[in-house]
Amino acid sequence: MEDLDREHPHFEGVVPVKIVRPPAPATTAPSYGTAAAATSPSTAVDARVADLTIRLLGGTQTRVRGMLIMGVTMARRKEAANFRFRNTPAHLQPNGHRQRVLHMEISDEADLQFLHTLSVGEAEFADLASEQAILVDFGAFPAKLIELLQQCAAARHDAATAGSASGSTTIPR
Repeated sequence: MEDLDREHPHFEGVVPVKIVRPPAPATTAPSYGTAAAATSPSTAVDARVADLTIRLLGGTQTRVRGMLIMGVTMARRKEAANFRFRNTPAHLQPNGHRQRVLHMEISDEADLQFLHTLSVGEAEFADLASEQAILVDFGAFPAKLIELLQQCAAARHDAATAGSASGSTTIPR
């Protein structure tokens, strides 16, 4: 369960985002006694730049995973539990452990059905950082992300005065 600070968002603003819808894959129509009609995938990519509202919220998250201790006597169970709790990564610790979380909401005021959310906790951040080659730790990540979003928002302002759409961010739809 997440407890987010919605009253004091880290960032809330409108940022130009390039929304890309990948082409549909090729499909094969049912044959019904005739040769199967294969449709080729569309090579046209549906892409547009939209001004999306991005909110970054901080908060905490309660982990809901338990710890299983089997094959130990009652006298050693508490000692084993204390040892495992101290030496277990945060995402594997017993119920009730709270971790910091960064929550992102991306919405489009022109399309009320458009909403993307992502919550990243301290435990999941290590995997995300290695996959995306992020070079900052979890504590510095919100500030760096806000800096990038502010640069995109500034590019939006500069593009509006210059008449181009440079500096947009891309997300898949």
